[in-house]
Amino acid sequence: MTKRNKIIAGILALLAGSGLALAGSSGCDEYGRGHDSSGHGGRHHGPMLERMIGKLDHHLDLSEKQQQSLQQILEQNSENISTHRQQRRALRQQGMLLDPTSDTYESQTEELANKVAEMAHDRTITMATVYKQVSDILTTEQREEMRELMENRFEKMAKRMQQWEQES
Repeated sequence: MTKRNKIIAGILALLAGSGLALAGSSGCDEYGRGHDSSGHGGRHHGPMLERMIGKLDHHLDLSEKQQQSLQQILEQNSENISTHRQQRRALRQQGMLLDPTSDTYESQTEELANKVAEMAHDRTITMATVYKQVSDILTTEQREEMRELMENRFEKMAKRMQQWEQES
């Protein structure tokens, strides 16, 4: 794996972890494993936002005002995050449809990689903005608890990635 690809993979892993950390721990018995009532993996903004707020409230004991602020932050950014997800999916599909026997395969792949890197940059900025906004509404103790939740998620994700690398 090239250095650039490692950087992109690291950024994507960080972003995935950031999104998961905002959702809190999926291991809570009180809350589902990332599926809304229709069985979809959080594809509907309403239930997904409610679940994220519920998980953070469960872990951080949010006040009513904090819950309302959090809902507003997530609603304001959900369309942008959804657009990022759709764009990534479209790029993955484009990449899979490339003809590896084509003379332009390498240049097309490079172009897609550049688009993915640009999208990763934009998503990083978006998620950092959301994280900052969420952090601003929390107390010092809640911020510390959220940091611990995120660290636990990153550790779990790193273990899964390590296992995946060893298996492949």
